[in-house]
Amino acid sequence: IQMSVDTSPRETLSLPRNLPPDVPTPVPLENMYIAGIPSSIAIPLHVPVLASFNGDIKHVQINGDTLFDGSSSRVFTSAVSVGVSAAGVAPPMVVLPTALPTNTPAPPTCGAKNPEKVRSEKQDEVHFLGVDSVLALNVNRSIVNDMAESFVITIEFRALSPNGVLFMAANNQTSQFVSLELVDGNLVYQFNTGSGLVRMRTTGTYSVGGVWYKVDLLRISNFGAMVVRQTKEYHKNDLNNTSSERFNANHFFVGGLTGSVDNSVLENAEAPSFFGCIREVEIQTESVSQKFNLSGDSIPDRTRNIQPGQCYDYVQPQVGFDGAGFAKLNGEYDMSAGSELSIKFRTTERNGLLFYATNQNGNYRMVIEEVNGQMVLSYVQNNVLTTLQWVDPAITSPENANNSYALCDNIYHTVNVRRSNAEVEMDVDRQNPVRSNITNGELNGAVYVGGIPSGLHVNVGVTGQRFVGCVESVHINQHVVDFRHETSQQAFMEFGCRAPIQPQQSYSGLNIFRVML
Repeated sequence: IQMSVDTSPRETLSLPRNLPPDVPTPVPLENMYIAGIPSSIAIPLHVPVLASFNGDIKHVQINGDTLFDGSSSRVFTSAVSVGVSAAGVAPPMVVLPTALPTNTPAPPTCGAKNPEKVRSEKQDEVHFLGVDSVLALNVNRSIVNDMAESFVITIEFRALSPNGVLFMAANNQTSQFVSLELVDGNLVYQFNTGSGLVRMRTTGTYSVGGVWYKVDLLRISNFGAMVVRQTKEYHKNDLNNTSSERFNANHFFVGGLTGSVDNSVLENAEAPSFFGCIREVEIQTESVSQKFNLSGDSIPDRTRNIQPGQCYDYVQPQVGFDGAGFAKLNGEYDMSAGSELSIKFRTTERNGLLFYATNQNGNYRMVIEEVNGQMVLSYVQNNVLTTLQWVDPAITSPENANNSYALCDNIYHTVNVRRSNAEVEMDVDRQNPVRSNITNGELNGAVYVGGIPSGLHVNVGVTGQRFVGCVESVHINQHVVDFRHETSQQAFMEFGCRAPIQPQQSYSGLNIFRVML
């Protein structure tokens, strides 16, 4: 006996079975039921019959004879039927095969701009403008007297430029002084009580990221130490076997200086004012302490260009451009053989001029700009153009070179240019460096960042479109550019960049030097 089932239009499953010899010989059929049986009939099966068939039967054939083909009602009129309709068989539903849905990635786009800067209005946070700004502290006489042998000074700040005086205390002749400065982003702590200079400088940079830092300065006789709480960077120094003089200060300044002290003793003798915010200054001695209210504990006639309650909640250094601005740096820079350049930036556009250097007569120029998501470096000497083109390493096909959105994601990237004699090399984020030979010559002149003034030179680069975004740092031949203090000409440039909204960093309030006093 064999049963066959069509498993698909093109396949048939056959289930053969040999009958045992004791199976009775078939007898003529008396009744035949289709789709079910009357409940009065018992079927001697090993399994029960639970229900009648539910569905359509289109064709029945036995021994070559067709009982019905779905179009005749004969079978229903000549026999007993219950729950059967002769209305015909519904045509089968045709379902066209379709591919399974796929997750189609969204087309690439540039990053979204950060929100506008909003002032916090917190009166304990004081904004220093960075140009001739200073706060003269009104220090209790008991603190001044007790600082003679030892003290701890704590300052919390958020810098928007890499240079500035954070704190200085000195006598009238500046022969005794204590100072804390930002110099190219490093913290420099110095003091001299008359016995000699004690100096220490961090290796970490504390003028990037728009982060609040708290630094503690310790002095015990001729021993000094400095620690930054967030990074736990620690430095110490002393004058071995040297007798200590008693420290006596008449002037205490935060964020800058007045003419009453000699700034030549500082690491940065130009003594630029601090640009950013300060929200805590505290002086502790062995027996007393004073935590200053910067909005109230000042000497008014010696305090200027500060703004209590005018700090931003979220901000990043150094300068932002809106696509219509530029900045010209003070002086001239040598971009000839042996020069190095590094620019850290973020943008939401795929085109924009980052850097432009030109000699005095304009016949030798160097241009760095983003063009269709690529970084392009151009040298023009006596109308001879040489270009280097950096392409996103994720772009593997040359015809897709203009399709990158890697640089406009509003995340910081760094373009580096190194020149050695006639060879120049450029990379972005230390990836995929490109090299070329250029005509060797002296390029010493003015430098512009973010764009150039209208009419300076026509068609200076590939697009000439001005930059949109933030420039956090520029290093030229190891010099750290300070836009707040080193810009001679500017337009539509914003000091302090918009920043993403993110939780403020927290850290322990424990003064680690307290026990040493």
